[in-house]
Amino acid sequence: KVTDDHRFYTPEGWKKAVELNAGNKVAVYPSTEFIGPRYSKKILINEEDIRKHAFKNMRVDLYIKELRDNGLVPLQFDNPNLLIISRLIGAQFSDGSLYYLKSNNYREISFSVGQKEDAEEIKQDLNNLGYDCTFKKKISKCNISGRSFVMRSYAVRCQSTSLWLLLKALGAPVGNKTNTIYKIPVWLMEAGDDLQREFLAAYLGGDGPTINIRLQKRRDKEPYNSLLINDIEFHKRADLEKSGLILAYQISKFLSKFGVEVNRIFSEDDKYVRKDKSRVKIIHIQIPKDFESGYNLCHKIGYVYTKQKSLNSKFVGEFLRKRLFERQLCRQKYKDATSLFREKKMSIKKISLQLGLSANTVFGWVRYNKKPTTFKHFEKYPTWLREAKRGLRDGLLWEKIKRIMTASDWVDIYI
Repeated sequence: KVTDDHRFYTPEGWKKAVELNAGNKVAVYPSTEFIGPRYSKKILINEEDIRKHAFKNMRVDLYIKELRDNGLVPLQFDNPNLLIISRLIGAQFSDGSLYYLKSNNYREISFSVGQKEDAEEIKQDLNNLGYDCTFKKKISKCNISGRSFVMRSYAVRCQSTSLWLLLKALGAPVGNKTNTIYKIPVWLMEAGDDLQREFLAAYLGGDGPTINIRLQKRRDKEPYNSLLINDIEFHKRADLEKSGLILAYQISKFLSKFGVEVNRIFSEDDKYVRKDKSRVKIIHIQIPKDFESGYNLCHKIGYVYTKQKSLNSKFVGEFLRKRLFERQLCRQKYKDATSLFREKKMSIKKISLQLGLSANTVFGWVRYNKKPTTFKHFEKYPTWLREAKRGLRDGLLWEKIKRIMTASDWVDIYI
């Protein structure tokens, strides 16, 4: 909803809303759906909780003062900083760590991300909490099962003990996660959708699936758009397999809450033997490759702390939005056709002309009770993406205006 003079960017430049017509292209920026906060004055963490998680000889009073000065203790559910904290904990559950070295009493909050922009995003969140960090590029040579490759990443480090204690008290795992039993904390399992989404988006940014669409070839037929969603995977030492499966079920519960169903959860042996000769299990969370789950993954959850995954999911999500919208229109036309035929006794030819459908389609619906389907192979994802991005940057896409209505006639048609 906008005022008449609100400007939109079009292929011909900026135009006022009142100058636009149905069918015109405007630039849009895909984003995840807004989730309003669930306000509560309930205290999540107080000073006593911090003391319980402190080690002997820690200057705990100093750390509590730092947390108090930053508005983090006592921590209530209505504290806006809890959104940032939920994100950071989500990253801790994937490519982050609460590092502790007992020999010299060293503590560190660390994250490993793929690009400099990702490191900058974490740095900004830490700065907003009142803390600073450093990051640098890492180049590592790896060899797994005889396959050698080079891994490039950015290591983010924050050496604040007060924040380290806060994250520990809130349930972030300490040490090597493969060797540790941990679960999603109870407070987060019972939190509002806004906090759960931030945790999940950051977790998926690290261990989550890459989502994409490729053309699947078929013999003597046109290729079709095939949605690709690889498994969510993480590692657990073999003797801790059960705890890994419990964590996977918790994550699947979060996913289903946002409309992303899970096919199955299973584990398999990791062929790689670690230096200490211990065996590891790979825990899998398998997501179905249907358009609904893919759309919800992109637009109801999304990804944070990973620019590459986030940008790609926005593009895929917009394409899936179009396909699902077409399905909705098709189902509605099916209902209208059957109603006109059975209740209004309208002929198949008149129905096809009124609804803009072929007579064969209407005949199959009303005479043989065929289910409504859309021609999903017509618009190919690579072609659509190339045209939707043409002349734009920074994640913007061209989209056609479906219809224009005055505010008094507004109906919610957003999917």
